[in-house]
Order: sequence, then C-alpha cells, then structure tokens
Amino acid sequence: FQADTARVNYLVRKGRSFQSENYDSLLFYSQKALNLALKTADLNSISAAVQLQGRYYMMKENYKDATATFLLSLAIEEKLKNRARVADLHDELGTVYYYQEIFAKALGYYTSALAEYEKSRDTMNMAKVYSHLGNLYSSREFCEPRTTPQKKDDFDRAIKLFEKTIRLCTAIHYKPLIINSYVNIASVYNKLQEPDKALAYLKQATDYYRKNHKLNALAGSLHTLGITYFKAKQYSQSARCFEESLKIALENKYTD
Repeated sequence: FQADTARVNYLVRKGRSFQSENYDSLLFYSQKALNLALKTADLNSISAAVQLQGRYYMMKENYKDATATFLLSLAIEEKLKNRARVADLHDELGTVYYYQEIFAKALGYYTSALAEYEKSRDTMNMAKVYSHLGNLYSSREFCEPRTTPQKKDDFDRAIKLFEKTIRLCTAIHYKPLIINSYVNIASVYNKLQEPDKALAYLKQATDYYRKNHKLNALAGSLHTLGITYFKAKQYSQSARCFEESLKIALENKYTD
C-alpha cells in the first residue's frame, strides 16, 4: 500500500513538471496516477490525481471538466478536513473562473484561499494568491462593464496586489514569482498608458528569463516588451521583440 501511494505521489509530481508545456504528458501521468490511486482507495492519492487531471483540462481550456474535477477533489479534501488542501483547491477554482471571466466567483474562491493561507502563515501561497488577485483586477474590464474611473481603480489595486506579492517573495527569497510580478505590473502600466514605467520592469524580467533559459516565459515577456515599445513609439525595438518572441514560440511549438 505504501509503495503504491508513493508511486502515485511520484506520478503526480512528474505530471506537474509537464503542466506548462507538454499537455499530452500531463494527461498521460494524471491518468496513470488516477488509475493507481483508485486501486489503493487512498483518498489523499485520489484527490491529488484528480486535481492533476483538472490542470490538464485547464491547459486545454476545457473549463467545464476542469471545474468538475476540482470540485470532486475539493469534496474529498473537505471530507478529510484538510484545510490546506481545501485552500489549494479554492485557489484552483478561482483560476478556472478567472479564465472564464466570471469576476465574483473567482474573487470568492481566491479570497477564501487567501484567508486560510493567512491563518496558517503560508507566505508562499499568500504571495501566489495576491498575484492571482492582481491578475483578476487587471482583467476585470473583460468580466463586467467598467467606467474609465473604475478601470483606473482596478488597475491601481492590481499594482498594489502585485507589490504585495513582491514583498512577500522578497522576504522568502523566491525570485520566479517576483519576476512574474514585474511582467504583470508592466502589463498594468501599459493599460494605464504609462509605457515608460513598464519598460524598467520588463527589461529586468526579460534579462532574468534569458539568463535562466526560461524560454516560454521569455517569449511572453518579449511579447509584452514589444507592446510596451510600440506604446512608447519605439517601433524598431518593438518589431525586434515581436520577431524574437515569435521565433522562440515557433521553434518550441508554444502555440498560444
């Protein structure tokens, strides 16, 4: 039993390593993990495998099945009274509704997750949810009608949330989410029509991703940098960024 449970945990970890790029491998490992977990009848293992399958559906933009699998995993964790895992799944469900542009539901799940992480003083996950909330507020204009002053309030709030993420991650020396927040803040400054403020953040992010060979993130940050140079009327710089972003994406089959 213990050996099978350990094997499920290994398969789940292996599957997670593919969740940002290789969706077929993610599906393969999630199905193997779930099949083995069901044989063990261990609820913790079943929940982890089901959650991983939910992430596959998320990557494929199949939000109906993603919601169903996350809710199933959530029901198991609520039965087990595992508050940390309940918070994780509330965060996952917040993201499902964020992608569907349903503001109130996304906010509700994120807020619930954050409250639990604050109780347990889980700095890493608090930082992550602040980042998710920042993305939610920066995208609120797509979820519901917003006036120009309301949009500015949303964007200002988003920047403050991303800055909270940076403060928390600085305290625990976690660089990747700091850099991700730089890109997010830059995107908001672009929406505020302040590309000069965005450029400093993006240059740091692009240098970091290039130095650490994070090609998917580099392609994304270069795309945002291209938008920023365009807004700043630096057109040749803009074109160079778009061309490099496209080259990386084509070579690595980053279809999005």
